[in-house]
Amino acid sequence: MDKIQQELISSINEFIMKYRKTLSKEDLLTLKKYTLELRKGNYKTYREYKEKEIEIQQIINKVWEREISDFDSYDEKSKFKFVVTCPTVPAEQYEENDTISASLITDRHLGTFENIRYGIVCSVSSDNILGICKEDMHPVLLDKPNEDIERQYFYLNTVNGNDVYSKKYVNSLQTPRAVETQMMADNIRTNGNILVRDHIVYSNILLNARKTKKLGVFLIEPCEEYAKKEAQKLAKRFNLRVKTISLQHYYELAGLIPKEKDETKKHYDIKDIDTLIFIVNNLMELAKENNNLIIDFTSKIARVKDEDTTMYFYYNGVNKTINLVIPGLNHTVNIHLDNEETIEVDGEKITKNQYLELINSITR
Repeated sequence: MDKIQQELISSINEFIMKYRKTLSKEDLLTLKKYTLELRKGNYKTYREYKEKEIEIQQIINKVWEREISDFDSYDEKSKFKFVVTCPTVPAEQYEENDTISASLITDRHLGTFENIRYGIVCSVSSDNILGICKEDMHPVLLDKPNEDIERQYFYLNTVNGNDVYSKKYVNSLQTPRAVETQMMADNIRTNGNILVRDHIVYSNILLNARKTKKLGVFLIEPCEEYAKKEAQKLAKRFNLRVKTISLQHYYELAGLIPKEKDETKKHYDIKDIDTLIFIVNNLMELAKENNNLIIDFTSKIARVKDEDTTMYFYYNGVNKTINLVIPGLNHTVNIHLDNEETIEVDGEKITKNQYLELINSITR
């Protein structure tokens, strides 16, 4: 129980640090009160800790209300965050029970259950989020839990008088930003880059179906004709609008431009240094496993004339830097993992903007 206690306290403190300016005085005092209660360690069972977490979650869920995008005003080009559910049956057979298993998708991460490219955009509120996890929780709804269930599963929440359990311990004190960042990092480790959908990487947001509204239907393109038809059927059945999410557009918005029409190819132009640094930082775990060449991308910022140039990442465990080697350019770049603002070129530290100017002058 000590581990759960410390994790909850840490989550509350991290949330206060990041959102102090936007918290009401009442919510801030409540969170501090919860921290003091948790430190006393008066809770003896896992369920007691979880019930306290559920109380705390009501405050964190307000951030979800604020940060999730308005579907009606989404223009199919802007940045966004949506909570969506993807039907695994034909539209005419789609039904909801007490809970909805959903995922967070954003302009920087589009992972969905089974990589389904269409589905329903759901509302979020302070009282309809039952659980938040950066991977599938495999939730189970039970009206009469027994000792075997209590030993094999973890209590998650209660909905409409029934208890919800998960197959793993879940700390639901997470914000949309935290979930998105983790999903992007996992996608880099799994697929080599953000927004690539070769292998499934998705979050799991469990919602109370009775308190959740259907806001619209999303469709990720390119997609098969079946997905387009099912999206239209869902929209017609529930009287909703369909809005398209273009992979090509969001590749470009993130600074990643596929070199092949096939989106599963792992070679991309990277034109944004912030995206580059994010990718490099999240390749650390891969790099630690292999101190030699770990991955390569085709880089637009390292283009020599009109020819593609491959850049190579090497992890230097001694000084904790990533060495970026660009054949065709007469310099080596070290990206310092503990300082994202500074880049070292041939021993001289420069800012990201200065580096972009340098690359532009070379490749002009």
